Amino acid sequence: RDEAPVAAALLERVPRLMTRAPFGHAFYSALGAGAAISPHTAATNLRLRVHVPLRVPEGDVAMRLAGEVARWTVGEALVFDDAFVHETWNRTAEDRVLLLFDVWHPELGDDEIEAV
Repeated sequence: RDEAPVAAALLERVPRLMTRAPFGHAFYSALGAGAAISPHTAATNLRLRVHVPLRVPEGDVAMRLAGEVARWTVGEALVFDDAFVHETWNRTAEDRVLLLFDVWHPELGDDEIEAV
């Protein structure tokens, strides 16, 4: 909280923010210039992953999710089920930076979340 007060204040207002779960995260994610993350899936479909883009360079920087290409736009959250196969790449000369966090899947009831 002391190191990132704006992000902490934002996260405190997120409905159904995933807490008290080993697979719920909140962190800054930087994808370096020329970097890529190979296709992968989450271990569970109990969550949705949220990307809040903070810095997105011009050019070929994107994510493929379940066969569809998605691009980040600063100021617009990208929400997706990371249980589907996804990969990212940054084929530019600058870093892509975003705030990444998880929320409970909207199809889960409060009783189911409590049981997890």
